[in-house]
Amino acid sequence: MTPVGYTLLRRGAVRVLVRDDVVTRLGPWLMAPVVRPPDGAESIASGRGGAYRTRLPPDLRVVVRPCRRGGWLGRLITSTYVGCRPRPWQELEVSLRARARAVPTPAILAARVAGWGIYRGAVVSEEAVDTMTLAEALREAGDGARRVGFARAAGEAVARLHDAGVEHADLNLGNILVSLRSLDVPAQVIDLDKARMGAGPLDASARRRNLRRLERSWRRVTEGTPVPPDVREGFRAGYEGGDGPRCGC
Repeated sequence: MTPVGYTLLRRGAVRVLVRDDVVTRLGPWLMAPVVRPPDGAESIASGRGGAYRTRLPPDLRVVVRPCRRGGWLGRLITSTYVGCRPRPWQELEVSLRARARAVPTPAILAARVAGWGIYRGAVVSEEAVDTMTLAEALREAGDGARRVGFARAAGEAVARLHDAGVEHADLNLGNILVSLRSLDVPAQVIDLDKARMGAGPLDASARRRNLRRLERSWRRVTEGTPVPPDVREGFRAGYEGGDGPRCGC
């Protein structure tokens, strides 16, 4: 079913769900047999690769993320999927429901699927301007209040994610974007591919599981270094928001 506010475009095996207000700008480009980065597109060196940011006339700034596999299977089959319910459709659905529940995540403008049963996909989102991944922000901030502020903003964003009932399938330091303009706004959570969403807030077990994944991401980025006490306490302050422990950790 086409979500409210979106238009379904079809041409052969290519299907694109596009938000109504950007159909004329995104539709022709995404309906091409092969979607190529426009001139001036900037590669994004994070995640599973292939993502890039670009500007479309007159002032639309977007991030394009081709669907890529991870893990051992991703070494063999990079971007081909099998299934009757394409993953870009699922991600769009979760994103819309999450945003309706106040989760800070960039709006998905379009979701593209090419193929039937065996397919390739891509998701186009609004660019989160003046942001940096949490990994980059913590590394560049060094010690001090700014680093704690980034951790607190990330904690608040993850709390909203969990309170909305979303269990992120790959919560890591590269999938949280913090604002470079102000530390008083929550970070944004990106890449809801394969995220699961329930009717109510996540229980304590699911929260701990997701937070352990985030901590493992820190250890990977820092080659096994424990999370510093100030970063841990900053994140906890943002996550708990003065309401007391939510996860028993």
